[in-house]
Amino acid sequence: MQGFEIVPVPGSHVRSAARAIPLATVGSLLFCAGLYAVLHLACVDAVPGLAGQSAPLVAAAACLGRRVARRLSQWRTNISALGIAFGMMR
Repeated sequence: MQGFEIVPVPGSHVRSAARAIPLATVGSLLFCAGLYAVLHLACVDAVPGLAGQSAPLVAAAACLGRRVARRLSQWRTNISALGIAFGMMR
């Protein structure tokens, strides 16, 4: 659940920033928490031995969407990890 620290950057261009920035920060955290909860529930439901999987998200995608979803999930997780790595380099 990261990325909420970016909210103040465009927040300086908002009319009522004192109200909008806290609302956007808390809203983004709540949205992410809900998204992660749904994602975890879907993975637990789809993959019987989830704890033993080396790549649980890819395993869940393979169960839910077969080969195409598995490949897309592999690429998405790699791109996401690469993006996080580049973001930490600044």
